[in-house]
Amino acid sequence: MYLREVKIKNFRGYGENPHRSDRYYIFDQLNKPLVVFHGFNGHGKTSFFEAIEWCLTDTVSRLERLYKAEHGGAYTANDLNRSHYLKFSPKVSNQRGRPAEAREVIVELLFDNGTKVIRRSYSRVLPISDSSDYNSSLEFIEEGKEPRNIDNNELLEYFAPRSNDRDSFIRAHVLAQEGITDFVRKTSPDERKSLFMRYLQQEGLSDHIGRLRLYLNGGNVLSRKKTEYEGKKAELITQQQQINGFLHNIGYADFESYKSQFSVSFGQLLPLMKRESRFANVSIHLIIHDGVIEASDYSRLLQSAAQVYERAVTEKGKLQARYAELQTIRAHVNFLQLLNQAEQWIRQANHALLLKDGDIEQLQQTTEEIEKEKQSVEQSKKTAADQLSMIIGFEHLFESLSDQIDKVNKNINLDVWKAIRDDFDRVQLFAKEFQEIIERERLSIPAYDQEKLSFWQTRFLSLSGDREQLAEKLRSTKEKKNSLSSLNSEYKQILDQVRTYIQKHTDTISSCPVCLNQDFTSQRYSNDFGVQADGNIPSNITSIIDKTVSNGDKVLEALSAEETQLNSEIVVVISSVATEVIEPLISWLQSVRVQFSGCFLQIKSIMERQQRELRILESQLIQRDRNAQQIWERLRESTRVLFGDGVELKNINVKSLDDLLASKNQWFVANLKEIGFDSEPSLEEITSKILIIRNEKEVADYFPNNVVQLDKNQISNKRTFLMIELLIKRLDELLKLRVPSEYNEFFSRYEQLDAEIREHEEKINLINTYQQQVRLKHSELVAKQNQILGDQLHGHPVIAWVYSAINPHTQYKDLKVIVDHQGTHFTSQEIQNNLYLDQIFSQAQLNILALSTFIGIGLTQQYSSLDQLFFDDPIQSMDDVNVLAFIDVLRAILNAELNKKRLIISTHDDNFAELLAVKMRNKNISQYFIEGYGPEGPIVRKHD
Repeated sequence: MYLREVKIKNFRGYGENPHRSDRYYIFDQLNKPLVVFHGFNGHGKTSFFEAIEWCLTDTVSRLERLYKAEHGGAYTANDLNRSHYLKFSPKVSNQRGRPAEAREVIVELLFDNGTKVIRRSYSRVLPISDSSDYNSSLEFIEEGKEPRNIDNNELLEYFAPRSNDRDSFIRAHVLAQEGITDFVRKTSPDERKSLFMRYLQQEGLSDHIGRLRLYLNGGNVLSRKKTEYEGKKAELITQQQQINGFLHNIGYADFESYKSQFSVSFGQLLPLMKRESRFANVSIHLIIHDGVIEASDYSRLLQSAAQVYERAVTEKGKLQARYAELQTIRAHVNFLQLLNQAEQWIRQANHALLLKDGDIEQLQQTTEEIEKEKQSVEQSKKTAADQLSMIIGFEHLFESLSDQIDKVNKNINLDVWKAIRDDFDRVQLFAKEFQEIIERERLSIPAYDQEKLSFWQTRFLSLSGDREQLAEKLRSTKEKKNSLSSLNSEYKQILDQVRTYIQKHTDTISSCPVCLNQDFTSQRYSNDFGVQADGNIPSNITSIIDKTVSNGDKVLEALSAEETQLNSEIVVVISSVATEVIEPLISWLQSVRVQFSGCFLQIKSIMERQQRELRILESQLIQRDRNAQQIWERLRESTRVLFGDGVELKNINVKSLDDLLASKNQWFVANLKEIGFDSEPSLEEITSKILIIRNEKEVADYFPNNVVQLDKNQISNKRTFLMIELLIKRLDELLKLRVPSEYNEFFSRYEQLDAEIREHEEKINLINTYQQQVRLKHSELVAKQNQILGDQLHGHPVIAWVYSAINPHTQYKDLKVIVDHQGTHFTSQEIQNNLYLDQIFSQAQLNILALSTFIGIGLTQQYSSLDQLFFDDPIQSMDDVNVLAFIDVLRAILNAELNKKRLIISTHDDNFAELLAVKMRNKNISQYFIEGYGPEGPIVRKHD
């Protein structure tokens, strides 16, 4: 497979080609036997090879060396993150170029079998670290198949199916400037050995050796595990010795005697654990253990016992404080019981005094009087309510009469006269119903004026008749006028047409065109129309037309004058209706309304005042009745309190009341000091003191209904206190067996320490066995590796031929590749002892040594399907003789019949490029000249 075409855009030194619409830099016909790139340093030759490498591997090995420590990196990741070393960065002066942020890096490779690989990225930099903001996409297109996105490993599998090393794949095809020296001098013999094994498709064996070496080097996993187990074993033995020393110091000969004492001390706690509910506040469940107690349980049980001990001490303090609180509450309860007796004596004495001082007969008489007054007030309230309800019905008299008079059109609804008489009839009813108030308050009501109403009604009917007659005449006149006006207009139009006709046909007219009359000599024509007897027919007809039109206009004028006269007369009649009837009628109705409304409102106000006075009187009676009933209730209550429900007020014995008062005085004489008073207190003083004491802490919870529970709580508190004291004593005995905290972990498994020590010894012995097996297997595989490399590389014909053809050294003309336990070395038959060519060669000679190795391996390797070799400026530091020899080597490679490899070479040397072109003039080659560098990258010219 051969690379045929490369497209580059925005990758390192290549920006966007201004000479193409797609902006790509395109290099085609790369599958020719030889392709030469020629141009100055820094103009894009290396970027071309790095674009191919990035597209195939997603990295550029030369750039990785800038920051990776294993390559001697000179920069930190932060330094490189600030540079545009992956994406093309246009200059500030390049105003036409797009900014770097908007550019996409694209490299596209097309191979001769139709396969296409496209890699894209917007990232500025390569993945310098795990946190780098780098990503790329890889599109893979095989001829005749749909495009698909693949990962880097799939692409490597396509080109080198049996390789998983991208670096080896690139080294087998690309000899970069740094790679020339790195291959020989900066690659260790051992790394070189692994590289040759990959070229020989033996990377599985090398990988196996590498994995085994991980178990042989210092700090490998087996050594670390062995050290770990040895440390743990020593630690266990030390802890065992320390525990034995501790037990001896506290008086126990051995661990068994300690266990015996633990069982005794713990057994003393068992009866208390059975009463777990009494010890809920100290969490005694923490030390309850089911089954046989083992040594592994000691540490946990002792730690739990310490927690229970601390909580028990705390609980003991709480119980003591609680006992004192309950004693105080008991004293308060006893005092409250005595105060309650004092309160009861005072209340009974008050009831007795109330009964002695109460006038029952007077109270009975007062109650009956109040009831009679209440009935009278209730009747008055009903009467007042009925009158107030009735007066509301008269409120709107004369209010809506004016609405029936049309003041705009000067008209009166004929029903208004009856409505006025009806309202006055109701006024008379109103005066009759409220005559007493009207007379008492000297109120006036509107009087009915029959004379005025009859005059206004008669006058209105007369004027309305005149108005209707005039309106009828006006309608008739208008109809005549409209009819005559319409007829006159049509007739005049016909006469105008006749006149026009006559004027146009004067010479031919011998009779009237309308009536066909030929004789106009009659006296009627001369009298009515002014026709001349000797006049001609056309002039006579014209005179008749003119006179007829004139007579019609005069009739219309007369009708219009009559219409105007009628309108004037109607206005006079309407004005008379307004001034003689409507205006005085409305004024009179308004005065009547005002007079009645004033009377109505005064009567209504008086009645509402009466209602309020009755309600006040009723409230006063209710309050008097309530007060009387309260007195009755107090007397009855006193009777019930002192004598029970079966005794009535009238049967009370005064002597019994006096005896009760005497007993009260005797009680206070005996108990005055006990209740805390110097003289007999009042009921308020007793009640106040009771409230104060009841507000003391928890007193209200027990007094007066729960005193028995208070006694029970005191007894329970005492019992729990004694049990907690016993628990603390026995826990104290157990806690004397505690061990220091640093021994807890080992003490809990003391009996297993011997077994754990033996287990670690077995693991150490097993690791020793594994290490011996690894060393034997590694030696066996290394021997096999050396045998393979020795058979394949010792005297490698192509490497030796290239080296001898270029002949870099006058003394060491041959080249041998040897393999030993250290790795792969370059030497010569002329060298003795352990001296190698890469240790003594100059830079130019190292270049030739690297070229020889690269060409030899590249031409013979079979693991990659890509049959092209890429040389980036390979003649650095060579003299002219070596350059000529190298050109002969290239020509010999191209002339070889069995060779399938094709070459792509770049150079900065003009002479080398020209000489190469001359030497290869009979070959099918392509040349690319990089003639300069513009704002968007190299200026490239192709020459076939």
